[in-house]
Amino acid sequence: AGTSVIKVQYATTDIQEAYVQCQVGALTEADRNLSGCFAEQGDLTIDGKEYSYTYIPSNDNLNGRTIAGFSTGARDKMRVGCKGCPYEDFLYFYDYYGSDTYAHDWVTAAFAGDKTTFRNGNADFSQYGMDGKEQIIKKGTAYLNIFMYVIREFEDALDDCERGCINCNDDPVHAWDEGVCFYTGSIE
Repeated sequence: AGTSVIKVQYATTDIQEAYVQCQVGALTEADRNLSGCFAEQGDLTIDGKEYSYTYIPSNDNLNGRTIAGFSTGARDKMRVGCKGCPYEDFLYFYDYYGSDTYAHDWVTAAFAGDKTTFRNGNADFSQYGMDGKEQIIKKGTAYLNIFMYVIREFEDALDDCERGCINCNDDPVHAWDEGVCFYTGSIE
């Protein structure tokens, strides 16, 4: 008796157009694709036992990763919580801006048309119209958020390597592949 939370991951494909036909996340209502989401109610069978569920597809589907999360999780993933922490490249930015979340702070300030409050390198986005803010947001997302996370994935790959262990080095290869994917992006 009581409420339980069950987390599931949708199957994916290598074909971008058909990749996870349940696309909600942070998308606007017009951009959402609910065709591949679970029904609002039904039963799941786990280890031979049925569980009834209810949920709201447009609200209860959450992304495992977000571009904002690349920055909001930077403290633990790049400065204090990793095997090789702190990562030298991240420290350059942290030391300059004085914020673990400098990339997220930059982009959200641009969206809001506000000023940043960094130790160094502040900007006042109230001076820009929509065209200017659009470019600032695009560049900030790519050059601050994603770039640093690419470096983080490569550093994580190095952290995961185990010298002399031929059968236990899948994690560094996976991390390296993710870094390349984030750097390369999508053709969509």
